[in-house]
Amino acid sequence: MPDIDLPRDRLFRATSLSDPIVVVVPDAWSTDPLVQRLADMCSAAIIPHGAFDPSAFGEAHVIACGHVANNAAVARLYNARCCFVDTLFPGRDDYLLRSISDPLGLGHNAVVAGASSEAGLYAATTELINVIDACDGALKRIFKCALARPPKPPEASELDALIDQDLNTWDGGWVASPFRSGKLKQYLWQMYLTDHEAWGTLITAIFAGSIEPWRQQRIREPQEYHDFFGLNLFIHLWDLIEDHPVFDNANRHAVVQMFVEQLRHLAGLFYLHQEINPDGLPRQNHVTFIGLNLAAGHDYLSRRYGVTEFADASRRVERIFAGQALGYKPNDDAGVGYVWAVPRHTLEYLLTRDDYSYLDDGHVADLCRLVAITTDNLRSEVGYGDSSGYAAFETGGWRSHLWPLVASVWHSCDPTHLWLLNWLAQDKLPGLDDAQQSWHASVELTEAGFVVPGVDPEPPDDLLGVTALALPETSRRWVERDAAAEYRPDPAARYFDKLSLRSSFSADDEYLLLEGVGTFCHGHEDTNAVLRLTWLDRAWLADGDYIRAAPKFHNSVTVQRDGVGVLQSPGAGVVIPPLARLTVARQDGDWGFVQSVAAGYNGVDWHRNIIWKKGRYIAVVDELHCREPGEYRCRCLWRVVGDVDASPGQVLLSQAGTQLLLLNADDSMQQIVEDPGGPWGGYPHHDGALHVVHQKQAERLAVGESITFLHLFTPHDGVRIERCHRARMRISDGDETTIVGLDEAGKPGTFAADDDPIPRKVPTEMAAIVATDARHTRPLWQQNLDIDAVGPVTIFDSATDPALLVAGANGDLARLRTADGIPAWHVQLPSPATALLAADIDGDGNPEILVGTSASELIVLDGATGHQRGRRPLKNLNDVPAPVTTLCVADLEGEGSLSLLAGTAGWFVNVFAADTTPKWAQWIRYHVITALQAADVDGDGRAEVIVGNTYSTPLTVHEFDGAFRWSTLEQVGAEGNATTPRRGIGLTQLRLCDLDGDTRQEILYGTEDGWLFAVEPRRGEELWQLNIVGKVVGLERLPSAIVAAGEFGDLYLLGFDGTVQTHKHVGEWIRAAARSGDDIVIATDEGRVLKFGATGVQTGSLQTKGEIRQLHCTERDIFCVLDDHRICLYHFD
Repeated sequence: MPDIDLPRDRLFRATSLSDPIVVVVPDAWSTDPLVQRLADMCSAAIIPHGAFDPSAFGEAHVIACGHVANNAAVARLYNARCCFVDTLFPGRDDYLLRSISDPLGLGHNAVVAGASSEAGLYAATTELINVIDACDGALKRIFKCALARPPKPPEASELDALIDQDLNTWDGGWVASPFRSGKLKQYLWQMYLTDHEAWGTLITAIFAGSIEPWRQQRIREPQEYHDFFGLNLFIHLWDLIEDHPVFDNANRHAVVQMFVEQLRHLAGLFYLHQEINPDGLPRQNHVTFIGLNLAAGHDYLSRRYGVTEFADASRRVERIFAGQALGYKPNDDAGVGYVWAVPRHTLEYLLTRDDYSYLDDGHVADLCRLVAITTDNLRSEVGYGDSSGYAAFETGGWRSHLWPLVASVWHSCDPTHLWLLNWLAQDKLPGLDDAQQSWHASVELTEAGFVVPGVDPEPPDDLLGVTALALPETSRRWVERDAAAEYRPDPAARYFDKLSLRSSFSADDEYLLLEGVGTFCHGHEDTNAVLRLTWLDRAWLADGDYIRAAPKFHNSVTVQRDGVGVLQSPGAGVVIPPLARLTVARQDGDWGFVQSVAAGYNGVDWHRNIIWKKGRYIAVVDELHCREPGEYRCRCLWRVVGDVDASPGQVLLSQAGTQLLLLNADDSMQQIVEDPGGPWGGYPHHDGALHVVHQKQAERLAVGESITFLHLFTPHDGVRIERCHRARMRISDGDETTIVGLDEAGKPGTFAADDDPIPRKVPTEMAAIVATDARHTRPLWQQNLDIDAVGPVTIFDSATDPALLVAGANGDLARLRTADGIPAWHVQLPSPATALLAADIDGDGNPEILVGTSASELIVLDGATGHQRGRRPLKNLNDVPAPVTTLCVADLEGEGSLSLLAGTAGWFVNVFAADTTPKWAQWIRYHVITALQAADVDGDGRAEVIVGNTYSTPLTVHEFDGAFRWSTLEQVGAEGNATTPRRGIGLTQLRLCDLDGDTRQEILYGTEDGWLFAVEPRRGEELWQLNIVGKVVGLERLPSAIVAAGEFGDLYLLGFDGTVQTHKHVGEWIRAAARSGDDIVIATDEGRVLKFGATGVQTGSLQTKGEIRQLHCTERDIFCVLDDHRICLYHFD
């Protein structure tokens, strides 16, 4: 890429005191003697804050004293990202006095004497008077500061190492660079704060040293894209420090060259295309990050250097932000982060153009309502969509969801927003680094909290009770464009974004949050899900996992019809309708009533009804009203927090002495399982694992019939419930008896207590459970190795000496003889094995052992002795060691020599020759790798590398040399970067097999969210798909059919075209499935092992003494690893 030929160098003109100058001050300061002296020294007019017009920047040099809230000139510069002074920065009595060279490109300079307090402002103004007094009639560059805790500059001896550290990030993988992974922005900010030239030395070296790695990266990986989240901040900060004498024109040109090349790349990305982001629709954060970058870049380059090549991109950016400016909600439905980014970008973009419409039109006020509605009574922001863990309220720190409240108070002085800010920001204060984000703070911090003179905080009583935030029209239009025809919004219906129930903001009182949308980028399939329930200063229902998006991962309902999870999809790769209609949302004294409807959910209309008796209980009546006849299996799922004590019709949750009851009054079968995700990260009141309560019902439904779940949450142990109607329950609460449920029109309400209870049926499974032997089957042998826990296990398939390889959690590795289970050898690895593979890699007829470790190493052992033959460290994202997750061996080049491939949790595939000589390492889209195979699937004589991962790009295909070929959809909202539609999340099973008889293999895979896909390998064209609701835990190609096993107890026999030939429900969970000759063997959660033939007929059954953790099979041998770490061998005959 050629260096840019700049039309001109940047000029830094002095401010002549003979030029027109105005001094702008707070209203109360306009007659202050100090200000008068300042004005007299400059022959300047004094303009009070309230009388200032920004047009003055085009007529005179501006000296502005104050901060964003008391000086309109400072506010204009603040909005243009030319200064950062508000009531919280620099804070205390600190000040920052800086000159700004021609800030708005109007030919006049500015000087800001900025401080948060009056004392700081007096000091800054006095310092400015001293500077003027010492000048010779022209003000040159000015920098003076008083900061209580300024950043300490590095020593000269540290500079080279710091420069290398940032430049080395270019090798970190996945668009890593100093602009995303390094400290370059921090150095720019620290130079802005201190003016110390050491920061300048770092800055110029990192910019200059980045040009060539950037160019090489674009050549090496042209298909990858850089978003450069926050490049606009780099540009703004550089613009403000560029006049420092440490920089010469050569330094400046290198920085400009880097910016130009980055901006050219961004301007050429798909995000700005109108067909990707049409007019009038909400935007996703990638596009608004890019928009800010291009807008800032065009403004800077055109004003400073006369570079206008980004003028067209700037016009396209204007169109992008015009779409988001119509509403508060972005195309990002994820709390604790994403949901706040795009609106903030939009406000920033508009304010740089002196456009206050996003504030004036009420969109920021809507965001303030969203802040309150989605924050529970423990002051924790609810995580929904792509978010992780529990965002506990803590003193200190400064969270992103505070910005709408701060900005609204600045612009409108809304007393309820001031109350909410004090509620959420108690004992919090942004640090120096936070000021880069331009918070627009007008609040003063006192012992009483944040105050605004003349404004008394008022609690937002309008947000108590049942509070729904309407879905904006722009979001409805997005769904209209994206969803299948029958799932598009009804113009006459009422749709909502989020809905909360709360009687107060007290941590002891109840709070519930209901989700209204199950779409948008970073959003999950959580339509109609309860996102959070808090009561008694505890959270009882959990949500919030970055990747696990399907309904089964939420406080939701799953619907399987005729064995299938979706027969008429609302959209590519999804099962649940995108929106819930709000048909009831009302309050009546101490009662609240809600009904939200997810219509057309795999053959049913799901009515979620909430009947709330304030302070006493919350009843949930889920009615699944049949629209399409069929055999239905439905689960109502509650992801509960706390120690669990279950009894019939009741789950008691306990957290350190505080309790909540989950009561059930329907005819469902209950099962409680531990969530494999472990504890709820960040939650302070319970460190145990989450549990999922499964209430299961199975019925054959005709049109008009229903399946109904009846639940009630209460902290009061005297509350009792019983069913007294198809969709009603009688609630006994002390001396009070009330019937709640649905009326004849299907609406929630309360009723006279005169119905007799309906006898509770014993739950039964609809399909016949496969036969089993209740007696424990004696294993041929069992081995309990002296290890803490069994890790990965694999079969050592040797014609002369077959064995089982068993790894332990502490680094043990043993080879067990299959004949008797006796260890042939036992070695200690340098770190625990996380992946094992036995393969003959040297062609001598004897398998070697490949070991991937937790320390991110590949170790090759001699199969006969266990002696080490090779050991290599592996590359991972940002060079942070990550465990090996999968291994394979293949002839990549088609020349007869084998390569060793290792996939890691650090997003990389590492490839070595058979003697462990490194060949290549490549990062893979995106997140933890779960499966890896390599074979010549397109017939070109060289292997393709096929990789599965945990993300919404479950499958990625690379060439034999690591070059990218294609991947499945990245995420909703980034369709322009995808080569396929959405195809599941989290690959769990991967097989290569010829499905159409053309001798070339197709790719067959299953996912965590229950999808099965068959695709052709060249470009990923879909051959067929099927959803089975539960995780795909087994997938095998038999000679005449495909066998798939789902975690919820379903076994499928499929034709090679994906048609369901046989579906069996075993009535339990399936933990694992494996091929045994031409049969399929499955392990259930009650220790059963079942064998089925190629036609789906059960041919064998075993009963182990313990839960099965792993299953491994040969044609005859069945190896089970049990929960007590015993390894057992079984035969069916």
